Amino acid sequence: MDTSTGHLVRDIEFVPAEKRKDYTPVPRRLRRAAEKKLDGKDEAVVDLARRTQLAQWARADRRKKKSRRRLEKVGRKAARK
Repeated sequence: MDTSTGHLVRDIEFVPAEKRKDYTPVPRRLRRAAEKKLDGKDEAVVDLARRTQLAQWARADRRKKKSRRRLEKVGRKAARK
C-alpha cells in the first residue's frame, strides 16, 4: 500500500518498478481488512480521511516516514558544516 495516496494493490507486480519504493507491505494484523477492501479486485483506494484500521495505520506510517526524512535532512545539513 502506498501510504501517501492510499493506493492498495493485491500484488506489487501491478505497480511500475520505479514506484515500488513508495509501497509498504500491509501488516499481518490488517491483511483481513485489506482483503475486504480489495473485494476480489487487484487494486483499490483507501480513503485516508476515514477512521478505518487501514487508514489509521497509513497515517501513522506516513508520520513515521516524515519524521525520518526530517532527521535525515538535519543530518545532511550538519554534515555540510
